[in-house]
Amino acid sequence: MSEAANEVVVHRCRFIEYQPSAINVIATHTNRPDGAAIKLAISRGTGDIEIWNVDTDWHMERVVPGGTDASVEAVVWDSGRLFSAGLHSMITEWDVDTLSIEATADSYGGSVWCLAVSTASDTLAAGCEDGCIKLYDLTGGQGSLEFVRSFDKQDGRVLSLDWHESDTTLASGGSDGTVRLWNTANGRCKFRVTVQDEGKVGTLVWAVKVLADGTLISGDSHGKTQFWDGKFGTLLQSFKQHEADVLVLAVSDDSEVVYASGVDNKVIQIKRVQTETSDSWVVSGRARDHSHDVRACVITPNGRLVTGGVDTSVIVYRAARFGRAGTSHRKIPPFPHSEVVSLAKRGLMLYREAAGLQLWRLGTPAGADAIMAQAKHGQPRRLLPVAEPPKLLLELEAKDGHNIIAACVSPNGTRIAYSTIAGTRVFRVQTDEHDTHCNIERVKGLSAELGVAHAMQVAADNSLLVIATTSQELQVVDLTGPKVLATIETGGTRGESSACLLAVSPDGQWAAVSFGKEVHLFGLDTLTHTATTAAFTSPPSALAFLPTEPTLVVVCANNQVTAVDAETGHPTAWSRTHAGVLPKQWLSRREKVIGVSFDSETSPSTAYLHDHSGFTVVDFSRPIPGPKDHLHEIGTTIAATFKEERRDKPQPHKKDLKGDLAAITATAGTNGTAGDGVDGRAAKRLRATDAPTPSTPAPTEDNFKIVKKFQPLLFMGCSTAGAVVVVERPWLAVLKNLPPPLYRAKYGAV
Repeated sequence: MSEAANEVVVHRCRFIEYQPSAINVIATHTNRPDGAAIKLAISRGTGDIEIWNVDTDWHMERVVPGGTDASVEAVVWDSGRLFSAGLHSMITEWDVDTLSIEATADSYGGSVWCLAVSTASDTLAAGCEDGCIKLYDLTGGQGSLEFVRSFDKQDGRVLSLDWHESDTTLASGGSDGTVRLWNTANGRCKFRVTVQDEGKVGTLVWAVKVLADGTLISGDSHGKTQFWDGKFGTLLQSFKQHEADVLVLAVSDDSEVVYASGVDNKVIQIKRVQTETSDSWVVSGRARDHSHDVRACVITPNGRLVTGGVDTSVIVYRAARFGRAGTSHRKIPPFPHSEVVSLAKRGLMLYREAAGLQLWRLGTPAGADAIMAQAKHGQPRRLLPVAEPPKLLLELEAKDGHNIIAACVSPNGTRIAYSTIAGTRVFRVQTDEHDTHCNIERVKGLSAELGVAHAMQVAADNSLLVIATTSQELQVVDLTGPKVLATIETGGTRGESSACLLAVSPDGQWAAVSFGKEVHLFGLDTLTHTATTAAFTSPPSALAFLPTEPTLVVVCANNQVTAVDAETGHPTAWSRTHAGVLPKQWLSRREKVIGVSFDSETSPSTAYLHDHSGFTVVDFSRPIPGPKDHLHEIGTTIAATFKEERRDKPQPHKKDLKGDLAAITATAGTNGTAGDGVDGRAAKRLRATDAPTPSTPAPTEDNFKIVKKFQPLLFMGCSTAGAVVVVERPWLAVLKNLPPPLYRAKYGAV
């Protein structure tokens, strides 16, 4: 492949205002079947509940959609049954496979602030706004949620609940400043302790836990974590380690370690110390890695402490090493693991919000052809001025009150489709000659036949809409009719069968859908299920077909890359050659690839594998580095590289760094940016990242190049020949939209 063929223009887009939501609750999947993966349910402010697989190194498998008025304040996940509740007074059981509602029950007590499932998994307790605790029978199995009784009413709302392991008692904390221990057989209060108020300010008991020996633990609005005798209700110990409300508590399985956190974003560890004559608790560690309130805190079965809150990120600690010197944590960014952007070849881009869609026309750079010609002759890359800025053409809101699961735009930009748990809708879009105005019209007669989509895509010829439904079916829709051509059974099994990923070949002949660790292949010309791949070692995280041949590229959550023959489902010669010999530097990365794209016209064998930290360029027609080879990384240590470049190279002309800049031309290896808004200082930093740092070993191959100039990266795709679109969401832009954290006076501050 010639160097000229590698030249691309990259449109760098930052006008997409993706804003992750605060984390309200984190729930572990308790009492799961033997051998089942460790999973977490994380609810956010939008009402969505994310399902994370811990065993696949923190891979987000799917999202249970929320709604515009469906706040989620409590989540429990027990024995495969997921329950949620919030300010709308309804308790909902979800089918995690089909993303549908299994059952609902009214609390008849107003908003539900907390949920707890008994140790035997047969009873669900709900703490309500009216001060009552309601019990529901779960013994009827999935979809059964029957009211049993209501406990005696207390003053104020019930804010927290926790079952004793015997299931005979239930502890609660309330807005009246009390901790109560209840007899679950008759719903009567066994005893009540009142947490001391401070001044005229009342106390809220936000969190409560009951240990195996009966000891009660409370976290309150005055920053206190207190231990109470579970038999007599006397105060054993009190810790004032927080400057504001303690919102969450977590207890280890052996009841020897307690974690507390809240508004002051500090996590403290309290350990039990036993001697021959005494049994006491001591503060043994602390961490402050969140920037805002911590609202959720759990301990996973594999010994990880997981926290989350207003700053939208998930932080993972090793519980056994918490608080020790030199111990690090892992921060998981809050960006989606599925693409929220769909690209049309004519320069239109569809952005999926929580409950709406935005259709954008991309900006147009000026002088791209001339700069490309200069770059081919070895002249320096340049930023291009904007001829036309990007423009928002259309905003569309989901009318059924549910959040959107999937959406797409056709390659020619004339069709838009989206799906919620209420169904799938298709719209016809008409724009003027210059794409400055548009009209939209719903395509009628299809909605009743279309299923709820996990994923959807329009074929390259704009004639077919392919839908992977939540009921393990593949639907093929003729958009010219319009009519449903076929609904194909996939043969998936419940539990691992929910379709999460979909790919359609550029020629419209093939489709691929991932189910668990397998990929099912379909012939769109024959409308049949043709093949199934062998199970991969990890669930797929991205799929795409090669533009010129019936080959599917599968990237898994463990970063294994496999090429599959679409006709047989077997690995291709490339995969058989490179199986088990991919570079260790690539396989050891924690980032998950969320998208694969090709430039079908100028470089059909070159794939762009993108994740949140950047993208990797892989040419399937060339040899790849060996397991021990060092990969070429671009854009990692900017400061060190820039200093080296300033010492060894002439300085760029200042005039090249000024003006309203829009695009950079570059080779596919260095991938300079284009963008709707890049300042001169950013351009200078980008130029400084073209060479590896002096301390980095020289790469043995220039295939598998890792480019980290664009991050956090939401999307990457090819719009036209030689043009790539990248969508970034800078973390500072996200932080600007967060509420202010708790003010803490600092020494020496005025």
